[in-house]
Parts: sequence; structure tokens; C-alpha cells
Amino acid sequence: MGTLLRRRSAVAGLQYRKLWTQLQGVWRLMFMAMLVLLSVALACACQAQSATEREPGSTAGQCLVASRQMTDPHFARTIIYMVAHDGEGAFGVVVNRRLSQGSLQMLLDASNIPPLPAAASIRLYAGGPVQPQRAFILHSADYSGDSTIALGDGLAFSTGRDVVEALGAGRGPKNALVILGYAGWASGQLDSEIARGDWLLAPAKASYIFDDDPDTAWERVLAVAGIPL
Repeated sequence: MGTLLRRRSAVAGLQYRKLWTQLQGVWRLMFMAMLVLLSVALACACQAQSATEREPGSTAGQCLVASRQMTDPHFARTIIYMVAHDGEGAFGVVVNRRLSQGSLQMLLDASNIPPLPAAASIRLYAGGPVQPQRAFILHSADYSGDSTIALGDGLAFSTGRDVVEALGAGRGPKNALVILGYAGWASGQLDSEIARGDWLLAPAKASYIFDDDPDTAWERVLAVAGIPL
């Protein structure tokens, strides 16, 4: 009986390891597909914003800071870096809702990059309620790779394997946030919220976006934010 149980246990362990390997493969494919899809979306948004040269009233390239009257749980007490804002709508990412801080090895595994002896840590953030399954990296402009999209003011997005490899090799950006999801507004929607007093404006300073204490960042940035747009 003991021998039979050990055999069954060994078979079950083998099946579990096979299943785990398959799940890791699926995750890698999903992760890379999300980066590719979002890379295209970001490129289109940034190109469109450049073509309009930031229309009057646009918040692109700045930070929206939720006012105290903002009660929507998705946006209350948030700081949002705005990527694009024009007549067709608006697109931005929350930069002060940290999900966790963990090993860079997670991204290396997802990108099928060999493990490192001592992988650095990464900061994982919830960027907004829209498509939270999508992932990308907002970082300082001291790094530029094949997938990098320059945003101006010392900021950039990277959405491919190149930035993950660079981070793993110690050649990546000095500051980086791994962000899941984004905030999106239809045409005129954000303008209405601004007129209602839901948002204040603040410059897109690196100290706001890469704050070491995101849990208290909103209070500090709100104290220096401008009047309602």
C-alpha cells in the first residue's frame, strides 16, 4: 500500500509540474501580447497628441489631481499622468496606487528571459479601471529602446522585451513603474469633470510620479496643485 501511495504521489507531482509549466507559458504569451497591443495604442495616442500640438485646454503632459469632492472610488485621492487629451477623448495612468513591490524576476519570467543571480525590485501599480490586464512601463527618459515612446518632460513609456532586459541587466531607467490598466475618457467627458471641479492641475514632476511614498503623495501634491482647470 505504501509503495502504491508513493507512486500515485509521484505521478500527481509530475502532473502538477507539467500544469505549472503550461500556465507559465500561457502567462508569458499573454504578457507579451498585452505589451504589443498597448504599444500600438500608445504610439497612436502620442502621435495624435503631437499632431494637435496639445490643443488649448488639453491636460496632456501634466498631472490631474483629484479634488476633495471626487467620490468615484476609481479616482478618489488619485494622481493621474495624462498621456493624451484632445477633442476625441483623453487617456492617462494613475501613478499613486501601488499594488505591490516585488522582484524583477517576475517580469523576466514572463518575458522568457533567463533568471538573474539577484534581480532588482519593481514597483507594480494600478493605472486605472480600463483594461487592467494590460501592462506597460512608465519610466524616466534616461533609457530609450526599440519600444520606447518619448512623452516629454523627462518621461517615457516602454512596452517591449527590450526594457525588461535592460532592467534585468542594470542598464534600464533610473525610475520605473510597471502599470496595469489605464484611465480613459470619451470626447468631452473629462472636460465636464474638470468644469464640475473634480480635478486640479499639477506639473508632471518626476518627484510626483516616482514618489517613494505613494500612499501619502496625493495629500502632498494636492497642497501645491493649481486651481480647477
